[in-house]
Amino acid sequence: MRAAFVHAVAAIKASPDAEQAFRDASALGDLAKQLESETADFRAYLAAKMADSSGMTMGQLAKLLGMSRSRAAQLVVAGRSKEDPVTDPGTEPEPASIALAIIAADGHVLVGRRHDRIPPWTFPATEIQSGESPSAAAARAVQKETGLTATVDHVIGRRIHPKTGRLMIYMEATVDGTDTSVSDADIAEVRWIDLAESDQLMPDMFPTVRQHLGRVLGSS
Repeated sequence: MRAAFVHAVAAIKASPDAEQAFRDASALGDLAKQLESETADFRAYLAAKMADSSGMTMGQLAKLLGMSRSRAAQLVVAGRSKEDPVTDPGTEPEPASIALAIIAADGHVLVGRRHDRIPPWTFPATEIQSGESPSAAAARAVQKETGLTATVDHVIGRRIHPKTGRLMIYMEATVDGTDTSVSDADIAEVRWIDLAESDQLMPDMFPTVRQHLGRVLGSS
């Protein structure tokens, strides 16, 4: 849960619109209040479940839960008044995780131009398949989009994308050469660009990745 909160905060921080970021932070606070209320109902449900399934006296339950007998009794009464208050309807789609390869060499970084322009320019990226590691997915994306064989080193950073809600995992990678060939139908071209060009073509770049490129390309 803490990780989910951190991811949400990272996505809000990444927003270039300060007013929208403030609204999103307020919405996050409202959600936290709602979760607090649902958590209280869930605790009551669990207290009642323990009392009814174990045969404990109210005094024994109170001691187990570390609260007064009267408070334990209140929880049990509240919990018995409702069924499980937190259920998963199974109708919400799970957000996909995306692995992206950040490849820098000779003062340039490798990017691709998408046909659908969503976004116009991107790093080699793909959805992580079931049972696949982020590093394997990133290497697969590089091979498919550029024709190069990649060695993926480590994670540069993660965030929840502010527009798509997907978990984005940015990974540093090296490749076996610089001559590229496009074999992905979604990619119009791949190009090695310098840091200044990356700022022009990818103005919404994740700040953590921009800082990384500033270091490895020798400029900030």
